[in-house]
Amino acid sequence: MTNEQKPSRTAHVPGILMGSAALIAALSTLYVNLRNDGAPAPAAVPSAPAVAATPDAATQPTAPTVMHWRLDRVQVDDDGSLGSTDWIFQVSVDGEPRVSVAMPALSDEPGQNLVRPAEGQETSVDVELSGAQSVALAVNGWKKGRLGGASGEVSGQQWLTSGLAKATVALEGDKRNSASCSMRKP
Repeated sequence: MTNEQKPSRTAHVPGILMGSAALIAALSTLYVNLRNDGAPAPAAVPSAPAVAATPDAATQPTAPTVMHWRLDRVQVDDDGSLGSTDWIFQVSVDGEPRVSVAMPALSDEPGQNLVRPAEGQETSVDVELSGAQSVALAVNGWKKGRLGGASGEVSGQQWLTSGLAKATVALEGDKRNSASCSMRKP
């Protein structure tokens, strides 16, 4: 007499299910391929006769417009720390970093959380737009802790168009960090 135990019938269930799933996938693929082979080919659309194009003002491409945007203010809503915090903000246009500005000792206390760039730290970006084109204005911010190193990143994006005079970019972070940057045309 041997001490080997006979495997139960339920031990075969995962293999049976996997085989059934493979069979169903193969049959459904076969069905889809056979069904699409009998589909009629799309009818060719006759092309319109060529007409000589006359340039008019509506179809002419417009010359690119260069817009000058200036960092107006930064508001820190919640920096996740006690007291003031040093921040660095970077402004990018269509993914290309354009300018960075350091904002030392920002507080998230109401009444002390709204700061304009200091004299000599005015920051501006030139954006080139043509026609109804829009570009992405992205702002990233990093806060620097007392022990050094970077911690707590915030970022946000706003689309700029030619008719816009002011843009506010809401910055959100992965923790409790949030801020906003406003830019305007001078």
